[in-house]
Amino acid sequence: MSMNRKKNISTPEVVAEEPKDTHNLFRNGKVLFIVLSVLGLLAMLLMSRNAGMSGDEHFHLGHARDVMNFYKTLGKDSTAVHINPKNGANDLHMFGQLPDNISYLIYNTFNVDDIMSVRHAVSSIFGWLAMLFASLLAFRVSRSWYAALLTFLLAFFSPHLLGQSFNNLKDPPFAAMIMMGTYYLLCFFQTFSNPSKKVQIMLTLSIGLALATRVGGLLLIGYFGVFGIVYLLLRWIELRKEKKQKELKPIFYRLLAYGICISLVGFIVGILLWPYALVSPYAHVKSTFQDMSHWGVIIRHVYEGKMNWSDLNPWYYLPKYILITSPIAVILGACVYPLFGGLKRINWFNFFVVYFAFIFPVFWIIHTGANLYGGWRHATFMFPPFVAAAGLGFNALIEWVQRKIKNKSIRTENMVYACGIVGVLVLLAGPIRHIVKNHPYEYVFFNKFVGGIKGAYGNYEMDYYYHSTREASEWVIADVEKNGAPDSTRKTRVVTWHGPSVNYFFRHDTATFSTGFSRWYERGYNDWDYAIFTITGMNPELLKNKKAFPPKNTAYQIKVDDVPICIVLKREDKSDFYGHQAMQQGNFNVAAQKSAGLR
Repeated sequence: MSMNRKKNISTPEVVAEEPKDTHNLFRNGKVLFIVLSVLGLLAMLLMSRNAGMSGDEHFHLGHARDVMNFYKTLGKDSTAVHINPKNGANDLHMFGQLPDNISYLIYNTFNVDDIMSVRHAVSSIFGWLAMLFASLLAFRVSRSWYAALLTFLLAFFSPHLLGQSFNNLKDPPFAAMIMMGTYYLLCFFQTFSNPSKKVQIMLTLSIGLALATRVGGLLLIGYFGVFGIVYLLLRWIELRKEKKQKELKPIFYRLLAYGICISLVGFIVGILLWPYALVSPYAHVKSTFQDMSHWGVIIRHVYEGKMNWSDLNPWYYLPKYILITSPIAVILGACVYPLFGGLKRINWFNFFVVYFAFIFPVFWIIHTGANLYGGWRHATFMFPPFVAAAGLGFNALIEWVQRKIKNKSIRTENMVYACGIVGVLVLLAGPIRHIVKNHPYEYVFFNKFVGGIKGAYGNYEMDYYYHSTREASEWVIADVEKNGAPDSTRKTRVVTWHGPSVNYFFRHDTATFSTGFSRWYERGYNDWDYAIFTITGMNPELLKNKKAFPPKNTAYQIKVDDVPICIVLKREDKSDFYGHQAMQQGNFNVAAQKSAGLR
């Protein structure tokens, strides 16, 4: 590269040079990052073993089987490309669900009984990949392994991302693939004069694997186009100063050729791993993208202390949720980076890539009025680049402090970095405490902007994905083993609103337990000995009424920061059930007597 090119800092490729080992802490920073990331993966795999079953996992079990049968029979068994009522949902064929299919291949091949442990390990690996590529993105932008290290710390101690990674095989895996693609897009443009085969292959795979996870993987193709336009604009500014505008034309055609080839091959990879798209690549991908953009599942949920329908969320639903559930350290770091180097001309392209990757999805969701529920898990893919921006911000602040120190030594620089890392950990003290205290319910997290968990209780959904039904089910089994069955002549009856997860954890105890369905407000109409209810969807006025909730027959509570997210009711008196039966039979006198007995 000539000296003139080095001086012209508007060109993205200037920051594309491979980092040079001139920083006295470079090697140690790289070693620390590698050690930290490996320990993070091991920790996540171990922590996932305690995770409950998420609210959607049961839907994808049968569909994963259908997908494997599709490939085994070379498409003759076409169940996977149609609605299969047995799987419990009518939209599963529209999901590529690559992580679910990988999990199925593992536990089916090795005949694993606890299939959830396999699924959760796979989910954790994908969640870790989201953290890893966010960290590598920060490194690629800053050429500092300490930026990567800080980003990984911020990502790992972000309760939403960490907790969702344990058992959500849809959102963190999709986030990982989008983050991976964003990273390799940056690598591609930083080295556009001679992109390596590795970068081209990995970018292609990123597009394909993202599409094979969710149809939203097409976003990476859109990102490719947007980043390409910005890249060409910056090159045009450079060439115009040198009066060489004509040189832009071959650059444009070269970039266009790369873009078409990589995107096309990536698209092919994606549809090869997604049966519904494979049988009709254009029509099915198009219809799925349209349907996913205007998701038809509408639920009632608690938001701002009221019950709302998810399709009527206020426009600020997503940005507010992000602000009140993200660690404040992440928000601060992302705000700091523009002030300490992010907006320098040499960083224009990198800054655009990072901030576009997390701002655009939020803008687009607001613009389209997309139907969101379950917190903001559907938008998890915007969070890794958000964390990368935060890591870059804190790293830039640390480097700014170093530049202000006169007569600095290696020891001084070490101290500055050590103090910077400690400072970030201090800012993360709240999330760290939450993770340690409330495992495995990390994802039930609210920051100080709403007064933490206690301030959010009754105002926002807590365990909206039913993670706590595992602990509740295991408590019921232990209680019967310890105190005996309520009636030794029959099976102990357990009811719940979310049956699939409870059924799974009672799968080895069907000789002594039976499970059933009951809504919260209809629990008195059903015959049961134990009832398991998460507080999801309960009226906020009830939750805030300490005299009425939890009810007197609550035998066990699962709490996060001392507020209940799930309760187990133990029935000592069935007068309400018998009274309801009498009323159904028209025997109103008996019904009245039973009701009086309850009072």
